[in-house]
Amino acid sequence: MGTAFDLDSAPGCFEQLGLQIDLRTMADAAIIDAEYNMKGSQFAPDYDMVVWGFGGYADPNFILSIFTTGQIGGLNDTYFSDPKYDKLYVQQSQTIDQAQRKPLTDEMCQIVYDQVPSIITTYTKMLEAFNVAKWTGWTQYGPTGAYSFSNDNVDSYVNLRLRTNTSESDSAGAYTTVLTIVGIVVAVVVVLAVVLLLRRHRAGRSIEV
Repeated sequence: MGTAFDLDSAPGCFEQLGLQIDLRTMADAAIIDAEYNMKGSQFAPDYDMVVWGFGGYADPNFILSIFTTGQIGGLNDTYFSDPKYDKLYVQQSQTIDQAQRKPLTDEMCQIVYDQVPSIITTYTKMLEAFNVAKWTGWTQYGPTGAYSFSNDNVDSYVNLRLRTNTSESDSAGAYTTVLTIVGIVVAVVVVLAVVLLLRRHRAGRSIEV
């Protein structure tokens, strides 16, 4: 199947494996109803396979939580349950030191890799573009991580600064742009205020008549 998963060609891919696929595009709510279908007090999933996706976070805690037993009925739509995995999840969530925490999260990843509760068909690439000529402080999260397009990664926004060697014209231009935006906002507020006053005045006149 390659490194990417094309929904349009999915039925053909599975046919090569001898599987007949009835591919349906459904609303999130309908998918969740099928995943967590109940018969009495027991889960009775009404589906064979779901193509889903999760976004990455700077900290792995959320992604790791998906496969915990406690998330069955929530985000754990594969009903995966492993006592060792659950124990490691609690341990890593309580470990502050990164050097001590990483072996725990690595072991959890290995459990998921070995037991395959989900099959990862593709890793979505996010395109980022930013100006390094005028701004400094762009902070990459990890050796291959994102600079800005990553949940929980606020380092770039905290560290971002206008370069000290930026020309005065560039700085003045940036300052002028800010002042222009502020000026436009003030002008809009003034116009709205005038419009509201005129409406109130006209309303008062109409009542008087």
